[in-house]
Amino acid sequence: MKKGILLVFVAALMVTLVSCKKNNEKLIVGNWTLNAVDVENLDKVINALIETQKPVQAEQLQQINDQLETLENPEEKAALEAIKAQIEDQVKELTPDKMKADFLKQFEQAKGNYSFTFNEDKSYERAMQENIIKGSWILSEDGTILTTTDEGSEEPQEVEVIDVSDKKLVIVREENQGDLVIKIKMEFEKK
Repeated sequence: MKKGILLVFVAALMVTLVSCKKNNEKLIVGNWTLNAVDVENLDKVINALIETQKPVQAEQLQQINDQLETLENPEEKAALEAIKAQIEDQVKELTPDKMKADFLKQFEQAKGNYSFTFNEDKSYERAMQENIIKGSWILSEDGTILTTTDEGSEEPQEVEVIDVSDKKLVIVREENQGDLVIKIKMEFEKK
């Protein structure tokens, strides 16, 4: 008796999972335009980026200073001094507030200019302004993981499907940057 109930439960669960996948697949098909972007722990991400850039810029400045000591040609020296001034300006601008403002500006510019078109034949196009990338897509059995593979690439990209309806698609992409996990949440609107 218990085995029979368990089998009925497992069969019902499998039907639910397959139904969820088929429903989500039907909902995902269409043209989606980016409506909102949110980066979890954006401040941590920015601070980590700054910390990785500081030693690189310090090394560049040291190399320039070393070269300046050996240069005798005034024109070459002036050109190198100009490069040094640019790097020093970049170092001054490398503040959390400035970087956050730059990121938010980029996110704002991406709205309406970044889109996906998912086709029933499991092909897709991703458009970033005039740059179009084609590939294929597949949805996990439970309908929660969307995997895309660009043409010419063997490296699939996975995103978690948080919400999908006839008007809205919300996905989360995780990127590992050393010890830091960056979660990018993107909300798309169906066109």
